[in-house]
Amino acid sequence: WGDVRVQTAVAPDDGNVWAAVKVDSLGGGQWHYEYAVYNYTSDRGLQSFSVPTGAATITNVSFHDVDKDSLNDWTATVTPGLVTWETDDFATDPGANALVYGSMFNFRFDADAAPVASQIRAGIFKPGTGTEFFMNLTAPSSGAVSALVAAPDAPAFGLRAVEPNPFRQGTRVSFAAERARDARISVIDIAGREVRVLLDGRVPAGRSEATWDGLDTSGARAAAGIYFFRMESEGEGDTLKGILLR
Repeated sequence: WGDVRVQTAVAPDDGNVWAAVKVDSLGGGQWHYEYAVYNYTSDRGLQSFSVPTGAATITNVSFHDVDKDSLNDWTATVTPGLVTWETDDFATDPGANALVYGSMFNFRFDADAAPVASQIRAGIFKPGTGTEFFMNLTAPSSGAVSALVAAPDAPAFGLRAVEPNPFRQGTRVSFAAERARDARISVIDIAGREVRVLLDGRVPAGRSEATWDGLDTSGARAAAGIYFFRMESEGEGDTLKGILLR
């Protein structure tokens, strides 16, 4: 099932989930996206699922779980650049409708953007090491925006930090915009070659994050060395340096 399948470890202290995506062209510049996520061996489970959508217009958002109780369906929220489904976390409600061991949930929507290589964010339900992880799947927008938090003081446009740095497996690139705008964040190697595009689409006002998993555009592991994270928007640009260790 699905055009792309991945198996991903939820956290160092937990098991794995399987995920797949199927994208169908509806014609007229519209595509239907459906993600299936199966909890294979994870005790901690999942509490949220977020797909980067860039500047795409999102419609017909839906959710499907194994029971027939619509009152416990995950809540879907569409914000600029992101669509997210979520239920209460463990601290709020230990009995919430989390994606528990042996169950599968489906997440669906239509978009006016063709699929590209991207990263999908999943939030972990039970407490433990880490609160989220990422899966390499196609989406309407490349990159993974893992946090969209409006800032009341409208911070100036630009990159904020690369954390952790140096890093081995992956890192988070925080950035800000004083208003919603189209932006592009890419990873550049020491020779000036573009290694990966983390984000190419609409970002909201406030502070956000993009995540790099240390892979290049082809899905191969990038070599150890110095890399530059470049953010560009409307003629403005900003750059931060990161060091990838192996």
